[in-house]
Parts: sequence; structure tokens; C-alpha cells
Amino acid sequence: MDVYRKIRGTHKKEVGLRLKEVDIDGDTVKLAHEKAKKLGVVSRSITKGEGNIIGFIGEHLAQSVYGGELINTFKYDLVLPDGRRIDVKTKRTGYLPKPEYDCSVTDFQIDYDCDGYIFVRVLKDYQKGWVLGHINKKDFKDNSTYHKKGDREGGFVFKHSCYNVKISQLVAP
Repeated sequence: MDVYRKIRGTHKKEVGLRLKEVDIDGDTVKLAHEKAKKLGVVSRSITKGEGNIIGFIGEHLAQSVYGGELINTFKYDLVLPDGRRIDVKTKRTGYLPKPEYDCSVTDFQIDYDCDGYIFVRVLKDYQKGWVLGHINKKDFKDNSTYHKKGDREGGFVFKHSCYNVKISQLVAP
């Protein structure tokens, strides 16, 4: 049986063995909107600022699962209780994440001064998200696949050059 079919609506429910499903409340969305408005459009933004809300929601979800303190620098977002500096990478989705889906770091961010990454997916309607897992920076670099802007994978065309690992390669939350 596919463990990714065990979706229900409970807060912080473990989905299968790899993901943490988290319900997103209105206060989190409101705070994310406020932070995004204050931040504005940052240099080299892939979505021209439109992804800021999703990014801030993802940071909150990562903190709710892993703990630590949200810092929000341009190099990392979260300092875990053990001191590791983590860059939280969030993608908007319309689907339940699957093990073969990509977790991406853009080429210009790969050398940012962080110790690792936590990957998150958030539904387009902001109702639910999934903390997918984490990976240290060295393991990410050693195991990622590079795709140039314009490369194709199936029907998908890469809009930006990036490094990818699969969800299945992450350490579960």
C-alpha cells in the first residue's frame, strides 16, 4: 500500500515514514503576509516577490517541527537548537508530495553560508503544508543533480539553474 495515501487533516500528522503534515492556521498566513509586505521584492527573486508568503509559511512550519529560532538572513532562516544554521526551501504545490519530487536550491544560493537545508511544500490555498525532511549541505552538494535553465525533465522545463535531490534522499523530520 502506498503510504502517501494516508492523508487526513490532523495537525502535525506523520504521513507515511517521511513527511510531517501540518495544518496552517489563519494567524500564520496573516503573519506571513505582513513579513512579505515588509520584505518586498529581493534581488534575484525567482518569483519577483510572489513566493515570499509561501517562504515565510514554510519557515514557520519548519520551526514548528524542528524547533529553533527564526533568524531570517539572506544566507539562512533558522538556527536549530544544536546551533546548525538552516536555509528553509519552500515550494508551492497543488498535490501531496511524492518521494520522487525534487527539492531544489538555485545555483546562486548553493554557496550561501548555511549548514544544511529543510524542505517544505505548502498548498496553494495555504491550508496545509508538509515538512519533507532535511539534509546537510555537504550531502546535498555530493548527491544533487544540476539542471541548467531551459533543461527539460519529462514535461517540465527548468526556469532557473538549480541543484536538486529527491524527497526520498532527505532525512525524515
